[in-house]
Parts: sequence; structure tokens; C-alpha cells
Amino acid sequence: MDRKESARMRRGILTAAAVVLIAVLAVTAFALGMRAAKAQVTIDELTDKVTALEEEIEELKAEADAGTQDASDDAADASDDQEGNADAADPAGSGNDASGGDAAQADDKDAAAAGEADAGDSGQQSASGTETGDGTQEGQSGDSGQDSSQPVSGDAASYQSIYPDMYATAVFDPVRTPGTVFLTFDDGPSSLTDGILDTLDAYGVKATFFVVGNQVASHPETLKRAAESGHTIGVHTTSHSYKDIYASVEAYLTDFYITWDKVHEITGVYPQVFRFPGGSVNTYNKDVCVDIVNEMTRRGFVYYDWNVSAGDAAGNHTVESVLAAATKGSLNNESVVLMHDTKEATAAALPSIIQSYADRGFTFSPITSGTRQVKFSLPQ
Repeated sequence: MDRKESARMRRGILTAAAVVLIAVLAVTAFALGMRAAKAQVTIDELTDKVTALEEEIEELKAEADAGTQDASDDAADASDDQEGNADAADPAGSGNDASGGDAAQADDKDAAAAGEADAGDSGQQSASGTETGDGTQEGQSGDSGQDSSQPVSGDAASYQSIYPDMYATAVFDPVRTPGTVFLTFDDGPSSLTDGILDTLDAYGVKATFFVVGNQVASHPETLKRAAESGHTIGVHTTSHSYKDIYASVEAYLTDFYITWDKVHEITGVYPQVFRFPGGSVNTYNKDVCVDIVNEMTRRGFVYYDWNVSAGDAAGNHTVESVLAAATKGSLNNESVVLMHDTKEATAAALPSIIQSYADRGFTFSPITSGTRQVKFSLPQ
């Protein structure tokens, strides 16, 4: 064999070896890539599970905090007629502090630590904690009823100047309406919301949807349909990330503004009411909740917590459990019912929920400028 033939053979062998090596490397890279992808999926799944567990822990805390109020709730309902005498002097009283164990359940992203609540309060408290004598909310369109004689800190002055267009325009004139049910849905719109709207339409019931900005972007037509059908659209949150939203007053305002503006872009209407993620008082916002409430009230917005919960945040909820929990409203008070239009059990239970209330003589209403505020007690 001459040298040329030998060289060709060596080159052939080397080429074949290189091809085999490249193939092995490619297979190895593919296998590593698959393992990395699976690892990422596992990490994402674990993150979701941790978040869900955090939310369920918040719910259990809320139930524990509010459960001690059950006995006082019964007493408050029994003495409601006596408290009505105060309402006669203040017929537009707007305060209706959320009460009882039923107020405690937050959603899978709304785990409220309700705190103590007063069921029979018939006069709305302003952000500073004083009653507004005529029962109306003071200072709409930017004036929250804060005592203007109190100095404004430098920090407050900084966040009061951001988003200068973000003010409510509705004039709130709440009245007492015992026996009225306000069905509210958090966290949507979702793929289930259209079905829920169908049910509401079939029964002629109007509700309130506290929407999530990220969901709004995915379901704009559903949001538009809800608004055009006469349901109230309120702001819930954009990201629903507690740690981000409640990092500061500025962080909360930014999260709120994105959804507030997006709802207007889609529906042509700026939301006037809102619900705090996790409720107005919770583990994540306890250090900033008073400042946020003051600022949002100064801008004219009104927030609503709840005094009845469907319990559809818990992982083990069923159609039967949702129905039983969501129908605990009292004819002696307004019942603001917390539900979620992201839960199949809630969508399935809704016809029976509506029928149950209708059979007992309740009336239905969306939250409007005439709705008394249901709220948890803020820290002192």
C-alpha cells in the first residue's frame, strides 16, 4: 500500500471517528437539555406549590383571626334593630365592617387576615378613623377626608404626586340596604367567566368583578362583555404578587394604576372601586396598609372586603362546600360574598347560590356608589 492510499485510509478513519464523536456529543447535549427542561418544569411546579401553600396558610390565619368573632356576630345581628336607631339619625351611614368567620376566607391569591371587625357599625369611618357625620365618604375626586391640618410627610408627598390622573370621579352616597346580596368575583376574567356571565344573565343578576390586569390582557372581550352587561368592574391587582404589591405605597399605586388604566382602555370606563389582594389587612401589608388606605381614599377610591366567603380558595373545596359557605348571608345586613371566577366548583354552584338567596327573599345588586362599605378593621 503506497503512502497516498495509507493517508486516505487514515483520513477516512479520522472522519468516521469525528462523525461518531459529534453524534455522541449531540445525543449527550440533547439528553442534558431534556433534563434541564424537566428540571425547570419541576422548579416552576414547586414554585407554584409553594405559592399555593402560602396562600392557604394565609387563609387559615384569617379563619383563626376572624373565627373568634362568630358569637359577637350573632349578637350583632340580634341587636341590629336597635342599631337602626343610629341609622335613622344617619340614614346614609356607609360603614359596614366585615365580621365573623365567614369574612375570613380569601382566594387562592386572596388570603386575608381580616383582623377584628364590627358587624353593627352603621357609620363609615374615614381613613383617619373618624366618622363622616353625614354618612357619605368625604373628599371624592382627590380629597379623602384626611385632616388637612395634619402635616404630610416627605414620603407621602412623593407618592401623592405620582399618577396625577388616577382619581375616582364617582360621588359615593351609600345607603343601608339590609337583605341585599353583592356577589363579587376575584382574579378573573378567566376561561370560566363567560359561563358565569351566562348564569348571571339567565337569572337577571348583576355582580361585581374585581379583575387582575394580567388576566384582563388575556380576556379583553370577556371583560368588555361584563362591563356592557351592567356588571361593576373593580380593580383587584395586576401581578397578584403580595411581596411586590405591598413593598411600599408606591409599589401598590403602580400595580393598581396598570390595571385601572387597562380596564379603561378596553371598556371605556375607569374603575371606581377596588379590593385589596388578600383583603385590606393581611400578613403582607400590615406595615403599609394604613398608608395605602389613606392614599387611595384621598384619591377618592373605595375598597370593599367581604363578610361572606365561598371558601373556594381552599384546595379541597367542592361544589357542595362552595354552595354551603356562599349562602350564609344575613337578611339583617348587606352580604358581600367573596367568590372567584377562576374556580370550576364556583361556576357550577352559582345557579344554586342565586336560587338559595332568591328563595329566602334576598335581592341582588352590583357594588355601586350607593353601596355601604364592608371593610376589615385597620390596625391602630
